[in-house]
This record gives sequence, C-alpha cells and structure tokens, in this order.
Amino acid sequence: MAMVGNTPFIRSATPEDAARMRVIARFAYAKYIPRIGREPAPMVEDYAVAISERDAFVIETGSA
Repeated sequence: MAMVGNTPFIRSATPEDAARMRVIARFAYAKYIPRIGREPAPMVEDYAVAISERDAFVIETGSA
C-alpha cells in the first residue's frame, strides 16, 4: 500500500515485522522487570509465531 505523507495506516504484520515488534516490546516493558521479578509476557513472546498463527497488526507512517 502506498503511503500518503505521514498518514498512519494499520496493516497485517508480516514475518519481516517480527524483529521490530520484539524490540518495541522490550523497550516498552523493561521497566516492569524490577516490579515483577521477571520479563513480562510481551518481552518473551515469539512474534514470528504470533504473526503466523494469530492476528497481528502494525501501524505505520511514511517514515518506517
């Protein structure tokens, strides 16, 4: 799908998105490790499996 400016759009995740999804989850949830004593579920999720077996979506803007 072609982007128009920086208008965000939602699309189904592809296998190429898995690594970036993991980085985002690790960044977003790292602050909870000291509180719960372990990595929260989103940090240990296998995003490649999530993409292939379940519905997974990403939001993009023109500067991905």
